[in-house]
Amino acid sequence: MRFLDYMKLSSSDDEASFRSINLRLVKDDTSYNSVIERLNDKYSYITEAIDIKTRLNTELKKLYKGQYKYDFCIDEGMQSSGLKIKPSYKQRLSMKCLISNDELAKIKKRFEEELG
Repeated sequence: MRFLDYMKLSSSDDEASFRSINLRLVKDDTSYNSVIERLNDKYSYITEAIDIKTRLNTELKKLYKGQYKYDFCIDEGMQSSGLKIKPSYKQRLSMKCLISNDELAKIKKRFEEELG
């Protein structure tokens, strides 16, 4: 939490939250979707982050029929290794999640460069 406090010194709460989000499995919606929507009004390329989350959830629903879904998180949530599915499915979801978080990191890097 100290890190978040440090980042808030130089930017708005939305920008600080966006800098530290990742995609993780959760049961309920998180409040970070509203952060993404507010930033999307200013920066049009933020929609790519929403597309990444949608693709990842589509892949999850092919392999898992439970109550968890991928959403934007900072500290909460769990990894795909915590799901009760076949080991091959866990490995597939883990790879998809790593790739998606890597794409999200590229968007965050672009965001940082634009902020200056």
